[in-house]
Amino acid sequence: MQAHFLVHYGGWDDMVTDHRHQLDTKLSSLMRMVVEDTAKTKQGLDSLYRRLVTLVVLRSGLGNPTDPTVIQEANSCLATVFPVSQLVAFQLLARMDKKTKIRQLANVVKGLRI
Repeated sequence: MQAHFLVHYGGWDDMVTDHRHQLDTKLSSLMRMVVEDTAKTKQGLDSLYRRLVTLVVLRSGLGNPTDPTVIQEANSCLATVFPVSQLVAFQLLARMDKKTKIRQLANVVKGLRI
C-alpha cells in the first residue's frame, strides 16, 4: 500500500509547492492591483488598504473575504503590524519588495488570527 501511494502521489514538498503556485496564480490579478497602485488621496489609500486586507485574507486561507467578521478581524490584525500611515512608504518600495512585504504581512496576520 505504501508503494502504491508513493508511485501515484507526489511528495509533500511537491504538493506544497504546487499549492503555493496555484494560489499565486489565482491571486495574481489582485496582487498586481495592490503592487501597481499609486494612490495619493485618502480615499485612494483607503481603497488600497481594503484590497490589501482582502489579499491577506485570501493568501492566509483563513476565512471567507466576503464575511464582514473575517474582514474586520483581519483588518484589526493588519492594523497592528502595518498601519494605514505606512502605505505611502510601501508604495515607494520596489515591485519585488512589495510582493515580499505582502507575503510577510500575510504570514504575520495568519499567525495573529490563529
